[in-house]
Amino acid sequence: MLRPFLSPNKYINTFARHFSGAPITTVQPSDLSALQSNITHVIDVRTPSEYQHDRIPQAINLPVLHQHQHHEVGTHYKGNPFQARKVGAAHVSNNIATMLDTFFQNHDATTCRPLIYCWRGGQRSQSLAHVLSQIGYQTYLLQGGYKSYRQQVVQSLKHIANKYTFVLLSGMTGSGKTKVLERLHRHGHQVIDLEELAEHRGSLLGHTDGTRERRQPSQKLFETRVNDQLQAIPNANNIVWLEAESNKIGNVHIPTELWAAMKRSKRIALQVPIDERVRYTMKTYQYWMEESNRQELMGDAVLGRLKKTRGKEWCGRMVQLVQDQRWADLVQCLLKDHYDVLYQENENRYRDKLIGEVVYVNALDNDEQIDRLLLPEMERLVKTVVPEGHVAAASAQQ
Repeated sequence: MLRPFLSPNKYINTFARHFSGAPITTVQPSDLSALQSNITHVIDVRTPSEYQHDRIPQAINLPVLHQHQHHEVGTHYKGNPFQARKVGAAHVSNNIATMLDTFFQNHDATTCRPLIYCWRGGQRSQSLAHVLSQIGYQTYLLQGGYKSYRQQVVQSLKHIANKYTFVLLSGMTGSGKTKVLERLHRHGHQVIDLEELAEHRGSLLGHTDGTRERRQPSQKLFETRVNDQLQAIPNANNIVWLEAESNKIGNVHIPTELWAAMKRSKRIALQVPIDERVRYTMKTYQYWMEESNRQELMGDAVLGRLKKTRGKEWCGRMVQLVQDQRWADLVQCLLKDHYDVLYQENENRYRDKLIGEVVYVNALDNDEQIDRLLLPEMERLVKTVVPEGHVAAASAQQ
């Protein structure tokens, strides 16, 4: 038996009643902090290269158009927008189907409430949001996409550094400043490790973590990470510890306003004997002692970069030390002839910011001795210039 004919409007109403889906909530970048408990996943649907360049922290990349597909659609669009939309829709449909069979296969509507964004909050993010909504996922859509988020980061960095009291830890190369900051953080102090965010140790040899080469983030991604860390500081009244850096860490620059605040900040200098600095530096940069990396170490990208400042003869002696595998002699020459000279020049500019010096003569990889001998003395010095409650609150968490 044939069913009575329904008008198009009745078909639409029937479909909407049964398949209206879950709501799509449009949010502003300024809403993200307040919505953290609601959002379970942040999904960046842009191409992998866009994602690698910069992204919202904790975002995962599920591209609705891959690199070559995005290029193909753009090429079609110049001559035939209609054809571009058809090609784009086919690619988007296939890629979303793959997502449903993979990522979303293990995430149902009770455990997944995603925030979705693309470049400007346009068709790429809306396509995935619409499909997920119709399935039943409660979905959030970022108004203005990544572009609006980036604008917020830029504006935030102009003001946020002025909210905090920073104390900088300085010291010659090999003094274990990063290690000491780690121990401070372990004991409840507020610390931002700029070298970790930049994925670079801030020195000539610094594009490795000691065992492998690291790839630095773009300038934008570095700024996003810095802003995220500053935003996450729980107590603006307590001091924030930073390592005394130059304004450039590898290939990225410290954001202008943060750098200005660092130059105004008080600092503590860490003094460590040269023998311990040599030992600790060799341990830190063991990557360069491996035979497969020695040619790069002797080349223009590393030791060769010092020809302008130290001269060809000096660089030639360093290359010979590498060839002879005289690692302790090499490290000591690098420290005393190069890094210590630069350090002293830099510290002379900030002599009026120095609270005091802390001498540490024990092994830098002995956590117990750092905690017992070094950290209390640093806290004591800071209390001489920073209101007591600003330090005591952090100490109480130990």
